[in-house]
Amino acid sequence: MRNIAGVPYLASCRPVFKEYRILPVPCLYILYLLVLIRKDIDKINTNNFNLNYSTRHGTDLMTPSHRLTLSESNPMYAEIALYNKLPKNFKEKMSIELLKRKVKEYLADNCFYTVDEYLEAP
Repeated sequence: MRNIAGVPYLASCRPVFKEYRILPVPCLYILYLLVLIRKDIDKINTNNFNLNYSTRHGTDLMTPSHRLTLSESNPMYAEIALYNKLPKNFKEKMSIELLKRKVKEYLADNCFYTVDEYLEAP
């Protein structure tokens, strides 16, 4: 990227990624996991699965209960955390292709360098 855009050695490539609309590796990982969980979304309960009324985080997926923090390294746990962080309008029923396109746009606009940066974004 530095050679293509002519960016100096110590300068950040984040503006270059945004300008060329290229996703960094952490964004590709996030996109892959979000598409993967979207395919199996019917197998996972939401926070409202047994309630007769809506709640604030009702569209979020339930994280599996666990006793050890080692369980949080499970890919399914990461998928659910990433999905729950999506904006509400991305969680509507839509095709996987449309979701993929919207998420790509969102990630290209924000250009996250780490997964934690994505999870901490407003």
